[in-house]
Amino acid sequence: MLRGARRSIFCIFMLLSCFASAHASDADPNRHVIVMDQTVDRLWAVNVMIDGQGPFRMIVDTAAAISSVRDTVPAQLGHMAQADQYMVHGLLGVEAAPAFTATTHAGGLSSNGPLLVLNDRDAIRDPSVDGLIGLDLLTSQVSDRRYLMLDFNRGLIETSDDLRDLKLPRNMKWTRQTKTGRDLGFLSIPITIEGRKAIGLIDTGINFAVANEALGTALKKRGSQISTTPFVDVNGEERMLKSARVGTIRGARMVWAGSTIMIHDAPAVRKLVDADQPVLLIGLQHLRKMVVVVDRAQHKLAIGADREMYTRESCTGSRIACNSGMKSIITKN
Repeated sequence: MLRGARRSIFCIFMLLSCFASAHASDADPNRHVIVMDQTVDRLWAVNVMIDGQGPFRMIVDTAAAISSVRDTVPAQLGHMAQADQYMVHGLLGVEAAPAFTATTHAGGLSSNGPLLVLNDRDAIRDPSVDGLIGLDLLTSQVSDRRYLMLDFNRGLIETSDDLRDLKLPRNMKWTRQTKTGRDLGFLSIPITIEGRKAIGLIDTGINFAVANEALGTALKKRGSQISTTPFVDVNGEERMLKSARVGTIRGARMVWAGSTIMIHDAPAVRKLVDADQPVLLIGLQHLRKMVVVVDRAQHKLAIGADREMYTRESCTGSRIACNSGMKSIITKN
């Protein structure tokens, strides 16, 4: 993944992935609760069972189409991955990946299908993490709950057929998911950044925001200052990447102010949209303390937070814009 200057790039693969983890609610059979915990990179991870074995600790990555595991996991499960079955389009590059078929299960979520095998051990920096879980598990048709809630305030994933079962922030508003040119069901919403319309793709596999070159060019024309900064990836290789300081980002009734974003044509984004389509990957840096709810039946989502959540926190830098005297982050677009 990309960190700050001279920090490690935590390169997670956005078109694979993993999701996961355990703790179903015994009190309510119609509602499942999965507890998340944070990795050393401040990403969210859960425990997942694979073919009844585990648990395996896996990062929740909403920008991954297919879940993935380290290359040490297949042997633990008694599987042999078939060589180079998939081309993996990640944040920084493209590579071939073997895969094997397995059933993954976490709380009320279940999926049967391919699991990609990460050849590069350093693709996941935290040694306690076994892989990544993606949309194949999060939005699987095998899962029998209509609503999926990712609660980054309480560190929970919840599924239910009834919204009343979920503790939602007030004033949340549904937004229909924006289809990409090669739609794979990603969690995407229409946004405006510095007044420029774009697709906002929610990516819980990174901590920062990344604009593609089409959006970067549009922002430069609108006066944003573009700078170049050296970054070091997890293998110690240095590369120069562009960044920009931008003002207001609006989407799903939320307003973010004063953000620093990276500008990079990630192979994963090029796989999803045409080159001239502006896209912003919205990482966890912009989702702290927030709740994302997905209506898997109607392909809609909502983002929100408790109105008093940021009363004692700074509203500068990449934090969410606080309105009404730092007490409300819910705004009307």
